[in-house]
Amino acid sequence: MDLLRQVTAAGAIAAVGHTEAGSALTMDAAVRHAVRRIGIPIVDAAVAASTTPAHLLGISGRTGAVQPGKDADLVVLSETLHVEAVIASGEAVHGGLPTP
Repeated sequence: MDLLRQVTAAGAIAAVGHTEAGSALTMDAAVRHAVRRIGIPIVDAAVAASTTPAHLLGISGRTGAVQPGKDADLVVLSETLHVEAVIASGEAVHGGLPTP
């Protein structure tokens, strides 16, 4: 069992991000670190970077997951876990969306 699953099985809530004042850590860098250096599966890192913070902030009713009725705010990462595109309210605001 990986570390994140052990921690959450024990009843803890895990989130990735930065909390230290003055930190220059971006969310994509936090996800990359969690996946590459700590070994957290990408799906678990995505939940820790989106769903869990939305829940902790009390805004999970409108954001934090891709579901009908929730804000269409998404970050598209490359295979190397770098930001390729940002979608806010359903509109691409950074980068571009791949064509199907």
